[in-house]
Amino acid sequence: MPNELFNKISNEKQDNFINAAISEFTSKSIEDVSILSISKVAGISRGTFYNYFDDIDSLFKYVFNTVKVERAKHAKIILEEGETNFFEFVKKLLLYDYDSYMELGRYSLFSNYIRFVRLNLKSVKEEIIDPIFMMIDQDIKKSGLLNFEKYKVNQSEFFEVVEMLMIVLVDILIHSQQKGRNKEETKGKINFAISIFEYGVIK
Repeated sequence: MPNELFNKISNEKQDNFINAAISEFTSKSIEDVSILSISKVAGISRGTFYNYFDDIDSLFKYVFNTVKVERAKHAKIILEEGETNFFEFVKKLLLYDYDSYMELGRYSLFSNYIRFVRLNLKSVKEEIIDPIFMMIDQDIKKSGLLNFEKYKVNQSEFFEVVEMLMIVLVDILIHSQQKGRNKEETKGKINFAISIFEYGVIK
């Protein structure tokens, strides 16, 4: 979370700082991003950085939390439209991700966050999947999206599959960006990967 001073500066200064951080987090590996590099891009001193955030970790979590909130909002829209198949739900959410991040060249933010989670010896499920699902918990219950009777795995095993699927999908989007694939080509790769996972758990 940001320090109190960050919330007191103008929105313009906040945006400038966060955009500088996003630029660093998307153009370098997480290990190569430093307080100094972000401060240089943002045009501030190291001391000012510490006035805003305690460290790189707290800043990265703050930046990525905005992504989680945006994805949760769109996930709610998908559920409100009546989607009840979990794997179709994931396809639609990934297309949203493509439109929101791929064309900005910022999908590496997801890859870096997964790497960040692993470096801190935490799971993708706990740090990414669970928080998003908690934001839309009531919507999920109303929709019947997670009806485990449809699957040949239990709830714990199902979410292990979801964790693996997310890592695979992020990898597809990163490689699609690097290889210059268009949306339809990327969509085909996404659908193929999801169908394999779905076939593995469906009764």
